[in-house]
Amino acid sequence: MAVAALYGNLAQAFSSAVAVGGRAITVHDSTDDPNGPFRALWVGAVGDVSLKGLDGTEFILKNVPVGVLPVACFRINNTGTSVATPNTNIVGLK
Repeated sequence: MAVAALYGNLAQAFSSAVAVGGRAITVHDSTDDPNGPFRALWVGAVGDVSLKGLDGTEFILKNVPVGVLPVACFRINNTGTSVATPNTNIVGLK
């Protein structure tokens, strides 16, 4: 199935590989980030990142290094995220 069929306008919004801005994230286990969705994340400290992807699945990326994490998501979950102070060490890229 085509990406556009799955995600509609989100597919168009995320079709470019270049971020056009950044937003502070708010970690939460059940509420999507009001600043999202994000096309990628900047992670400023090593650790695990638990998130909800654009397809609605929740998963944990283990031992994420410092740098850009090229994964589109609606939110970062508090439970399962071990990056120190994620509200300041993770930035959502738009």
